Amino acid sequence: TSSVHERLLSIKQCSSTTAQHLLSVFENICEINGLNWKQNLIGQSYDGSSNMRGAYGGLQALIKSHNPAATYVWCYAHRLNLVLTDAVSCSSNARDIFGIIETIYDLISSSKNRVVIFEKNSKKLYPNKQIRRFKRVETTRWWSRDLAMRTVISTFDALCDTLDELENNAGSNDRKSSHQARSISENIKSDRFLLTAFTFTQIFDIISLLSKILQAKDLDLLGATESVLKNEFKPLTLTRRKRVPCMPGENTVDEPIDDPLLSSLT
Repeated sequence: TSSVHERLLSIKQCSSTTAQHLLSVFENICEINGLNWKQNLIGQSYDGSSNMRGAYGGLQALIKSHNPAATYVWCYAHRLNLVLTDAVSCSSNARDIFGIIETIYDLISSSKNRVVIFEKNSKKLYPNKQIRRFKRVETTRWWSRDLAMRTVISTFDALCDTLDELENNAGSNDRKSSHQARSISENIKSDRFLLTAFTFTQIFDIISLLSKILQAKDLDLLGATESVLKNEFKPLTLTRRKRVPCMPGENTVDEPIDDPLLSSLT
């Protein structure tokens, strides 16, 4: 049929990540499931690591040596993640904010007592909402930054109360967590953190949607191309500052005011 059905055949633990070892695992899975991949495989898609993408020694090259029809496509969602990660790493504000969010996760999630304090404050401030837990900021998955940041923003008041409680009631036996709580509290309440956070929220509204579209199971090359052509030249709303024209003889903004009284005093 013309419909594409995605199925999970097997999950294997690999003792080595070399291309040759991965090929052996792949061949074993196909043999167990009775799949003639050397005749019927028409495509393969992986990330961009050298052991997978390598033109000569990568997994895709080894498979194509047995089946030239198995066209390799570098996962575009993964490529998007790499581009965004490198672009964001150029900004010190971005590095700092995601580092702070990762520190929040480490501080709260590393102690059951701190988790209980956060849950207590969440139930108090958001009684009709499901309790949200802080997420780790992974390095290779862009959407993990979106989820981690939105969790911090949506539970901001409960987080602040939790940090204040940890700072003031940690006791002499937990000076380290008290110091960390005070440091995080000062950082997340700063204008720099809040402005950067809400700026990235606007970015995530666009980028995260694109990442999900690229991973959709019903997306094909034709649909992706049409989507690009449809939205590539879509005009953005521009706000133009209204200017009041000045007639000849009127003072412009960069000319001093002609005041006879002031002129006589100089």
